[in-house]
Amino acid sequence: GAIFQNEGPYLKEWIEFHKLVGVEHFYLCNNCSTDDYLATLQPYIESGEVDLFQWPTLAVSWENWLYEVQAGAYFHCIRFGAGTSKWRCFI
Repeated sequence: GAIFQNEGPYLKEWIEFHKLVGVEHFYLCNNCSTDDYLATLQPYIESGEVDLFQWPTLAVSWENWLYEVQAGAYFHCIRFGAGTSKWRCFI
């Protein structure tokens, strides 16, 4: 699981690296990206390797980002994928 913002140019490399080390499925939360991230993620979504969630909550402070935006996205991934895997990693 991960939350990202304007990381489109790096998503393919990030996903492919994690697949090489054994990751089989990704829960990704887009946090208000304005780049073309979907063009990169679409093949992974269609193959079933990525579940993409829109997480349009803007942070108003560092504490808000850490305790509400990021933590909220990670808890959403936990709830959404409950019972589907033995191991989870949040990056």
